[in-house]
Amino acid sequence: MLKVILLILAILLVYWLFWGQRKKNSTDGSADKSAPASPEKMVICAHCQLHVPESECVTAEGRHYCCDEHARLGQS
Repeated sequence: MLKVILLILAILLVYWLFWGQRKKNSTDGSADKSAPASPEKMVICAHCQLHVPESECVTAEGRHYCCDEHARLGQS
């Protein structure tokens, strides 16, 4: 009877150690590093109406464009 109890305790200990390691790995924050801290503002290209993140847009004469060519075409 004592052997059965010790065997069950050993199995529970191994399970607890394994579960604790998995939980630690899933909450270490490595997945959060790739996610942006906050949503980025989107702007509309004044030439083709494409929505572009503000950090990737080209700004000319107070207007936002999706690329240099559209900024050039918008100025003429």
